[in-house]
Amino acid sequence: MKIQKIFIALTAAITVLNTGVEAFAAENNVQSVADQDLSNSVTQDVIVSGQAIAKQKITTLYSRAVKNEEIVVNVTVSTHYFDINSEAAEDVDLQDNSNTYTIEKTKDGEYIVNGKKLTNKELSQPVAMDSQPQIDSFSTSAVAASDNGGIPAISHYYGNYTTYTLSTYSELSATLKASGSHIQATGNINNSYVSNAKSAIDSFSSSYNTMWASINAAGIAAAGGAVTVETIIGAIVAGGAVATAATTAYNSYKNCNTQLSKAYNYIAKI
Repeated sequence: MKIQKIFIALTAAITVLNTGVEAFAAENNVQSVADQDLSNSVTQDVIVSGQAIAKQKITTLYSRAVKNEEIVVNVTVSTHYFDINSEAAEDVDLQDNSNTYTIEKTKDGEYIVNGKKLTNKELSQPVAMDSQPQIDSFSTSAVAASDNGGIPAISHYYGNYTTYTLSTYSELSATLKASGSHIQATGNINNSYVSNAKSAIDSFSSSYNTMWASINAAGIAAAGGAVTVETIIGAIVAGGAVATAATTAYNSYKNCNTQLSKAYNYIAKI
C-alpha cells in the first residue's frame, strides 16, 4: 500500500504542569532545582491518510545531578511502536530506537552536549515560532497529486503512485527552518531509492510534528522573550515539569536532521 503522507496525531497530551511553566519563566527563564529523576511516557497514533497504522510510545528517562555549581543531566529517549498494521505501514520506518544524551551546564554558564561545547552563536539562534510550514505552501502540482507527503518548505514528495517528484533540504537549522543543500529528482516507484526517500521524508515529518508538539507542551513559547536553542537546552538542564517535554523536542530535532540527511542521499541517487 503506497502512502500519502505521515504525521503524528497526539492522542495523549504531554503532561506539563502550569507551575512548571511558571517556574521556567522565572529567574531569566531558568529556575534550578536539586538532584532529580524523572520518567515520562507519551503515547501517540501514527496516522497515514487519516488512518491510524500504529501506536508510538516515547519514553523519557531523565536524571539530573548538581555538584559544585555544575549541573549534569543524563537522558535516554526511547521510541517503541506497537499495534502495527503491517500492510498499511509497508513503506514507513517503524523501527524501535533509543537515543542517549549527556547535557552539562558548567559553573561559567557554558553548555556541553555529548562532550561538545555549544558556541554562543549556536545558543543564541532564535527559533521562529512561525516556521512550521502549512499544507498550502505545496505547489499546485503537489496538491493535485494522488499521493503526497512531508513538510512542504523543507522536505516533501508528490506523485501518482507510479512516478514521484521528491525535494528536500539536507538539514534543519537551529531556527527549525530548511538549511544546507537542496536537491530534487523525479523517479519511478520501482526505484528503491524513490521508496527509501519517501520513507525518510515521512519519518522526518513525524519527528517534525512531534518536535513542535513538545515545544508547545513544554510552554517554552509562553515563557516570554525570544525562544532560542539555549531556551530549549536550558529547560532540560533546569529540571522541573518542563524538562521531559523539552528533551523530547530536542530529541525530535536531532531525528529530523538524521532523516533529512537520509532523504537527501537517497534522492541524490535517483
